[in-house]
Amino acid sequence: MPLPQLDNFESLLGSITADEPADKGPWREVVAVPRKVVKDGGNFRELATVGFWYLESEELSLESFVRRVALELKHLGHPDSPEIVAVILGVYARVRRSKRSGVEQLNLLFKNIVTTDLNQYVAFSAYSPEAYRFKVDNFTIGNFNLERLAYQSRKAGSDFFDRYEKDLRQLPFSVERAHFPVKTVHWNRLASSQQGWATRTSGYVEVVTQLRDHYYQLLSATHFEDFRAQLRLAQEVGMAFGSGWFDPDALARLLGAQFISVYLDVGGDKWGYVSFSGIGFLGFNLGGAHLGMPATKNSLREHFGFEGFEKYEIHQTIKTFCHFLALAESHHAERRHAEGFLHHVIALDLLLGEKSASTQNISKRSSVLSHRARGKGFNDGVTESEAIYDARSRYVHAGKEPDARLWDVARSICREVAFCLFRLQAEPANQSDGFHDRWMRDIDLVAATLVAGRKLPDAGLRGIGISLEKDFRLAEFQAILQGANRLRRLWEQNHENIQ
Repeated sequence: MPLPQLDNFESLLGSITADEPADKGPWREVVAVPRKVVKDGGNFRELATVGFWYLESEELSLESFVRRVALELKHLGHPDSPEIVAVILGVYARVRRSKRSGVEQLNLLFKNIVTTDLNQYVAFSAYSPEAYRFKVDNFTIGNFNLERLAYQSRKAGSDFFDRYEKDLRQLPFSVERAHFPVKTVHWNRLASSQQGWATRTSGYVEVVTQLRDHYYQLLSATHFEDFRAQLRLAQEVGMAFGSGWFDPDALARLLGAQFISVYLDVGGDKWGYVSFSGIGFLGFNLGGAHLGMPATKNSLREHFGFEGFEKYEIHQTIKTFCHFLALAESHHAERRHAEGFLHHVIALDLLLGEKSASTQNISKRSSVLSHRARGKGFNDGVTESEAIYDARSRYVHAGKEPDARLWDVARSICREVAFCLFRLQAEPANQSDGFHDRWMRDIDLVAATLVAGRKLPDAGLRGIGISLEKDFRLAEFQAILQGANRLRRLWEQNHENIQ
């Protein structure tokens, strides 16, 4: 809902000015754009800070007003950081005053928050042969498609590509996210004289442009945080099973990366904007994601009919389980092996545990699901699972690092359990609510049968996800990934400058 017509709101908005007061005593300054160095074509230049001045009353602090504006932005689906609000008020300070009240004028901005298609690129310097290019969900990773960026830049009405083409051609590698809808202020429409946000004087045009540029940098930074999170999420199933992966967290550490955002069709109009940041160059270890991730996707589709996560309970169960397995792999990759081990155990706890479930219950359930595929007897599997939980307790309570052998045991059990879930999700009967509770009961019945020393029929095994003779098994999938990893090592040996 729009800002209410309150006297203290009007008083604060009425005091906001771009001009430095002669008597600064009661006035306060807000810096909306910090001092920065920007690249303009082939040259660098320094831009001064941009801000505004205001008078604060006892009835209303600026922080309280900013929170109220941020609340409205959030309600409209727009990023709501205090920095973005400061930029908006910086522009407000430089627009022509109309017969409207300050609140009415600010509410016009909210009416001009519209939908736009956002395309995102992270481009950087890395050895990038044609072989390294793959897609995972909405991301394409590999050679930088400069022609696509050039087209989008010109469609947005920007000279960005033409001005920086030489620099961009030195960045042969990119991670691109397919376009998706976001919210933005339609500054062009808002600036029309009819809307009442026209620049007050011609002298303010350059400063307002600087504010607008900073607005889009802040907006883009928010969406790039989501970019990294979604790129990791898209790879978690592959990571859970041991595929190489493209580390999205490294993107935030790349000093030489260009973060490029192209906003198209703003509010349905043929108008857009290009925002970018980043200077310099840096090499990057690409890993084996271009081989492992497609292998994972193809195997899960071919053998389990899995195309992606739906809203089914079983799919959300798999998604959460794989999330923790992926975190475990990330810790192992950073040589934090104890934390990797701990996250595997946490994954089992969340999946197979309940409020009343004991460690022994979870150990039995994990053994039921994994012992046959791992070539173990049921009781041996229970003993191994109990050893994992003992090691977890010693690490958590006494700081004793778990034995290295148990890292692989925990990982192996978790992957077998995950494969059971992928088998089960292919059955329509398992796509209804209440799956997890039914599954726990069925596993416990199988465990009781094994404890009694009785043989299980194939239907009982199939019902909880255990593989039968002709089923696609984790060992076969691991062989596919190992083949991909061998190709990756050969590829890296032939391209030593990948680092």
